[in-house]
Amino acid sequence: MKTDYQTKFLRLSFIVLLLTVFSVHSQTTVPFVKRYETSGINGDLTIIGNSILGESVDTPYNGDMQNNFIDMVFIDIDSDASTFNSSSANFTTSNCNRVVYAGLYWGAIAAPSTPLPEEVKFKIPGGSYQNLTADANIDRIFYKDVTSLLSTLNNPSGEYFVANVSTTEGVNSSAGWSLVIVYEDPTESRKYISTFDGF
Repeated sequence: MKTDYQTKFLRLSFIVLLLTVFSVHSQTTVPFVKRYETSGINGDLTIIGNSILGESVDTPYNGDMQNNFIDMVFIDIDSDASTFNSSSANFTTSNCNRVVYAGLYWGAIAAPSTPLPEEVKFKIPGGSYQNLTADANIDRIFYKDVTSLLSTLNNPSGEYFVANVSTTEGVNSSAGWSLVIVYEDPTESRKYISTFDGF
């Protein structure tokens, strides 16, 4: 016959086991996939990008607060009424013959369902905004091959814009984008270049 102590221990063990089952979260694993590969070019790879959220001017950072408590608001630098957020980054090279690969990534910690998180606006130097829909969703980081947009540029140097990234404002918020560029440059050494993504 079980003692009161044993019965209490078994009940407690069962409760702990039950709580553990309900509190365990599975982690999504996305295997690393090769996105681009070249057998060798005279050139290089670079990554540019920017945040799409910034610190509210009404509550300036004073140096003694955790990042998660900063009130984040949309950055919108393009003076375009069709965008609710936007940011830019510069790509500069003096000897680029052509862009052989370009991949755009964007994402946010918390994205509302509207507008769709897999859609953004993208603008190349000297161009106008184009609507893009992601080719892939890598655990809420979205990817689009934009090689065809950059490879037509005579000079790919300049300012690149991404706008309308679906995200929330406020505390515990972050969002941004990155553009991976592989380009030919006769002054560079010959390289084997490949890119991967995953989580």
